[in-house]
Amino acid sequence: MTTAPLRAAVLAALTLMAVAGCNRDADNPPADTAPPADTTTPPADTTTPPADTTTPPTDTTTPPTDTTTPPETGAPPPTEGTQTPTTPPTGDQNPPSDQTTPPAR
Repeated sequence: MTTAPLRAAVLAALTLMAVAGCNRDADNPPADTAPPADTTTPPADTTTPPADTTTPPTDTTTPPTDTTTPPETGAPPPTEGTQTPTTPPTGDQNPPSDQTTPPAR
């Protein structure tokens, strides 16, 4: 028996498998390759928020004017029915009476 036809058959089979992309080792398939890492850097946010240009309303209310009259300084005016004090009199306040005491008996 010649090995040439057997050798040709094996060579043809291996060639077909290589061309067809068959995996000769079905129990140990090639590992999946990871996709390339994303190395792109997102652009920085350079937008500036608008400044708050609102002006708060001005308080235009006027406080009420005090219309009460302040009390006068000094002594209060005399009330009705009272007399203004005067300078006390000088001298004897109890002059002797004209009545004489009768002599004792």
